[in-house]
Amino acid sequence: MRRSARAAMQQSGGRVARILIAWELGANLGHLLRQMMIARELRRRDHQVLFACRDLQAAAALAGGEGFACVQAPSVRAGPRPTPKPQCYADMLAACGFGELASLEAAVCGWFGLMDLYRPDVLLCDHAPLAQFAARLRRLPVMQVGTGFELPPATQPLPLLQARPALAEDDVLAREARLLTHMNKLCGRHGSAALEQLSDLYQTQAPVLATFAELDHFARGPDAVYAGPLFSLSDGPDVAWQSQGGAESRPRRVFAYLRADPSLAAVLQALQRSNAEVIAALPDCPAELIQRFQSDSMQLYPHAVRANVMDSADVVVANGGHGLSAAALLAGAALCLVPRNLEQWLLARRVVQMGAGVSLDPDRVEGGVEQVITDLVLGGACRGAALRFSEKYQEFEQVAAVRRIVAALECLSKGRGLGRMDESLIGWNSEQMGGGYRGSSEVCTGRMTC
Repeated sequence: MRRSARAAMQQSGGRVARILIAWELGANLGHLLRQMMIARELRRRDHQVLFACRDLQAAAALAGGEGFACVQAPSVRAGPRPTPKPQCYADMLAACGFGELASLEAAVCGWFGLMDLYRPDVLLCDHAPLAQFAARLRRLPVMQVGTGFELPPATQPLPLLQARPALAEDDVLAREARLLTHMNKLCGRHGSAALEQLSDLYQTQAPVLATFAELDHFARGPDAVYAGPLFSLSDGPDVAWQSQGGAESRPRRVFAYLRADPSLAAVLQALQRSNAEVIAALPDCPAELIQRFQSDSMQLYPHAVRANVMDSADVVVANGGHGLSAAALLAGAALCLVPRNLEQWLLARRVVQMGAGVSLDPDRVEGGVEQVITDLVLGGACRGAALRFSEKYQEFEQVAAVRRIVAALECLSKGRGLGRMDESLIGWNSEQMGGGYRGSSEVCTGRMTC
């Protein structure tokens, strides 16, 4: 046994644990990259890890490429009709398998089979509600790692996911009650305690809010515990700024990471006219658009690049993914966000509330993007708030956060009961993290305000 691994094993009590990592919902690689940070530390301590992932191809390329075992996460097929945009958590859960008793039972059966084959000591969930429900029925300890969107507050009803059209509270409660009926039938069959409200699904032994209070999609009370964001900046090749010198003697620097959509050309045109130096990663971008805007001052790439260039960026333009937004603010860069989905829109709202960035409606970008870019790049708007955020969290270290999470997983794996862990082992509340979020007095009650 390697010396470092032996020391880690002695620190954890010498017991090898079997960890099943589950990912069911959410696109792109953010979930997988977050899981990989934890999996590497688990392997360093000689624990065994199995990934059960929504996107097996991505998991095989990333986790499998580093020698981790990967399988397809059990799931149920959606019906032939398109699923409408979810208005509340009950809609989102219904679409992924909780909506019908037969589909929920089938998904649970799939997770039971995987658990029987692998025999994990603990389940690590990353946006995997079916897996955590199956673990509840099996009395398997669960740790959830996720953003505020993936670990919603324990309200009844759970938070709304759209401000418009307005949805009556009674309607939301009725949708939640329908899902509870299915879930509690299975709880009864398996001798598990019934859920009193839908938010009980998220009340696991170790909920880890992998974010900061300011970047929590939903405002919470002062007792909320945050472990800090987990993200990777190492995906893709190295790139470098062309300009040299200090911030006062060089052009403003803008890093952009945007998915292709109808608003992309307008954003690139505004960046071109700003006279800033731009490095842009544009996955899915048509080749002709890259050729149109490529220049000495605008380096455009049709793939991800190593995002540590953000360390010296003045502005970051992105869609509002949590990891990239957190990394930008930790580097003191102001944000210009063009959210493409509900989760990104909720995060953009928080960034705007703290004054560290602006949010653009992707359907109306042409009308306002040029003035916004000018204000951010040339006028330095929002940079002060971003720098204050960076200063507040300058002591945050992802390595330390990962080690605390793994230590908590080791505690759960030793069978210390199914009660909720002391969350102070994993993170800190907003006061301990430096004074907490002061940008809004809003506390989540299940109703959305705009």
